[in-house]
Amino acid sequence: MVWKDLAGRFNQARIDQLTRQVVAQAQPPVQRLCGGRIERMTSHEARGYVRARAARPVREVTCSLFDGTIASKVQRQISQRALDSVVQAVLAKRVDSPVKVIMPRYAA
Repeated sequence: MVWKDLAGRFNQARIDQLTRQVVAQAQPPVQRLCGGRIERMTSHEARGYVRARAARPVREVTCSLFDGTIASKVQRQISQRALDSVVQAVLAKRVDSPVKVIMPRYAA
């Protein structure tokens, strides 16, 4: 199939809709995986942790929903956008904890 045909079939609105579908299915498992673990992390640590934990479920949902039905380039785009959305959603549910104080260790 020619890329021009795919571009016509998968316009931006359709890609957004497919991304929302992936996010809806992938967010609950990621929320369960990360739940209480990110409460004590700084925002940067939590973002990296959630992103690492969310990558596999998002990829699996994307592959199971769209395997063979869309071009791999479009599938990667949907997967990347869904990953970003899942990370933002999980972090938004996180209760902002106070700043973590790191005390230096001194040699004895």
